[in-house]
Amino acid sequence: NVLAPCFADVSTRYLHVPAAAMEWETRADLVVQELSEACPDIIALQEVMHELFEADLQPRLASLGYAGIMQQRTRKDDDHPTGNATFFREDRFELGWEAHRSRILLLGLRDKQSNGMEICVANAHLEGNPRQPMARARSALQDARKRGGPQQHGLILCGDFNAPLSSIKRPCYILGDPVHGFRVSDGLQKLDEAFENWV
Repeated sequence: NVLAPCFADVSTRYLHVPAAAMEWETRADLVVQELSEACPDIIALQEVMHELFEADLQPRLASLGYAGIMQQRTRKDDDHPTGNATFFREDRFELGWEAHRSRILLLGLRDKQSNGMEICVANAHLEGNPRQPMARARSALQDARKRGGPQQHGLILCGDFNAPLSSIKRPCYILGDPVHGFRVSDGLQKLDEAFENWV
């Protein structure tokens, strides 16, 4: 979650953070630097402003070899300024299909290095209230399974689930897994506490 500038209000919400540190120009440089150093095959970002995707993130990441898809607004009356953006290395993947759902961007990516094997990348930004967003997420992933042909072999689920780091309850629910959440590792408990309200 890159924290869209429209939500980065230091006068009311982020009083403990220096205003200069919240400026998009400063944060964008750091985000792109970190992504460049990590060199991932797939990047999933949430809370990306539509205008900043086109004017800033897409050109910068394209220069590093990434193609990017920005989540389209799903309703005509949708004036929400942000969405999810997914980038993928063009030398590794090609886009097979895309589906834009409420709070979830789904991409079918064909792996150029494995005879066209397709993976579904689901980039979600779920609300804190688990009921409605989870049902939407589950419906979207069922739709993705229907779209995938015989070459679809995997699902990458990423995003901001508005849940503690070590809890897998939300991803399991989305995938229809009967597991109702558990702690992955006791060692993650400290990370949970440290980053739960991290900015």
